Amino acid sequence: MSDDDVVTDDETSESEEPVEVLDGTDPETGPKALRARLKSLEDEKQALEEQNQALQAGAMADAYAGLGLDPTHGIGKAAAVTYEGEPSGLAAYVAEEFDYLGPENPIAAEVLREQARLDSASIGAGSVAIPTSGDKLAEAEAQGDWETALNMESQEIAGWFQR
Repeated sequence: MSDDDVVTDDETSESEEPVEVLDGTDPETGPKALRARLKSLEDEKQALEEQNQALQAGAMADAYAGLGLDPTHGIGKAAAVTYEGEPSGLAAYVAEEFDYLGPENPIAAEVLREQARLDSASIGAGSVAIPTSGDKLAEAEAQGDWETALNMESQEIAGWFQR
C-alpha cells in the first residue's frame, strides 16, 4: 500500500455531513418521544400488514372461485397447501401442476356430449335421398304398376291447373 492509498481522518471528516447531537432533555426529540413515535409507527405498520393480508386473502379467494375450486377440498386444497404465489398466477400453477383448466360449463359439456353422439351416429349412416314424385313415377312404371303411374300423372296435371 502506498501513501496515496491511505485515508486520513482529515479527508473523511471533510466529506461527511455534520451529525447533529441531540440532548435527552428536549421533549420532542428525547428518548420518551422517540419511543412513543417508534411505537406508533410499529402499530401503523402492523395495521397495514393486517389490511394487506386481508386484501390478499380476498384476492386469493376470488382466484379460487374464478377457477371453480374450493380451497378446502380436492385440487383446491392441494393448490392451497402448495401454492405460495400471487393470485394472478394461480390459474397457470393449477393448470401446470394438476392439469386443471377451470370449471366445466354445464351447457358446453352437454353440447359436447350431444355432438359426440351425433358424430358416432353419423359414422354408420349414409345419406338417404328423399324420393321425388318423378322417382316414384319411374319406379311405378318400372314395376309395371300402371294404375299408380297414371294416378300420379293425373295428380301432377291437376296440380298445374290449381296453381
